[in-house]
Amino acid sequence: MSKITDLISSIGTNPIFIAFNAHCWFAFAALVTWGDPVGFPVLLAVAAVKEFWFDANYETPKQNFLDNFTDFTGYLVGLGLGYIKITYLI
Repeated sequence: MSKITDLISSIGTNPIFIAFNAHCWFAFAALVTWGDPVGFPVLLAVAAVKEFWFDANYETPKQNFLDNFTDFTGYLVGLGLGYIKITYLI
């Protein structure tokens, strides 16, 4: 295999990449479904509580701060993309 196919196949099976995308596109879909930019801070607060309190205390296997931060960053990126979509691209 070539180096490019090795890179692509390793990214596609990377659990951090997969988790980031799951959080990102869930947040995007939630905000676009909400349909109002006022949902951005509400959903961001819910994501922060979910990642830094709930998941930090109750998720199995135990999450560390970097895991929670990566997931939260996915939510933040998805909300940002959703905000752009509903504000500028309707």
